[in-house]
Amino acid sequence: RRHVRRARAAANVGRMDAALEELRAAAARDARCAGLRTELADGVNRAIDCMRAGEPRAAVETYRTLLFIDPDFLPALNNLAWLLAAHPDETLRDAGAAVRLAEHLCQLTAGKDADRLDTLAVAYAAAGRFGDARATAQKALKLARAAGLERLAAEIQARLGLFQQDRAYRDQAGP
Repeated sequence: RRHVRRARAAANVGRMDAALEELRAAAARDARCAGLRTELADGVNRAIDCMRAGEPRAAVETYRTLLFIDPDFLPALNNLAWLLAAHPDETLRDAGAAVRLAEHLCQLTAGKDADRLDTLAVAYAAAGRFGDARATAQKALKLARAAGLERLAAEIQARLGLFQQDRAYRDQAGP
């Protein structure tokens, strides 16, 4: 708990390096610490705030640090994979890393989460793997419809249309 309190204090004054070091120390001590989970979630929120502030590179760094602390942290895996696959700035995209992250994400969710599969489909398309993108998007679409997630289903359907034309999806704004 001491490390988590120190991390929160450092983050509150903008000392992200110190905050992340304290989180690493907390993770090394007890990876199941409830305070650590809260700080990881707060880290995702900070990365999203970076995106909203037009600082995608800071968001990438934050997500990577969160994944250094917990390589299986689903929100960071999903958001970083999406950003690396779909960001409008070509210099920020890394399709290979996006695929690796999204495949790991889908392994952790047993391929049964429509939103996570959608991320994988976007990553496959970014990597030029359009056959995989189409198949994965179709599976995501089926799961979204079965779960009554009509808005997500409509978004996946629109992206599937791009993949059928061998075109990658590009976000207008980050996650």
